[in-house]
Amino acid sequence: MQGGELEHHRSKQQFLCSSKKKGTMVKSIANQEAIEQFIKKVNDARKKLNEQNDPQPCQPHTSPLEHYHIAKSSRNSKDFTAWLREQRGNHAFKDFLPHLHP
Repeated sequence: MQGGELEHHRSKQQFLCSSKKKGTMVKSIANQEAIEQFIKKVNDARKKLNEQNDPQPCQPHTSPLEHYHIAKSSRNSKDFTAWLREQRGNHAFKDFLPHLHP
């Protein structure tokens, strides 16, 4: 469908939901359009806020044929054994190491 055809289809849908009383139909359709614009504005603001609060880390592009992406630097490395020791009292980590290897 082209732009004009889509707009015509949209107005037909709005007509179905509008009041058919004389003199109120135009106001009813205008209210529907205002509500749609408000909902779009709220959704856009929420999307922008989510992107600001949860920025995606910038990662280099890798080939889709590669099975893994392993960083070339270890700038943010963590000591795995020290982390496991910190989890010692956590029941979710019971027998963690024996189940780790295939």
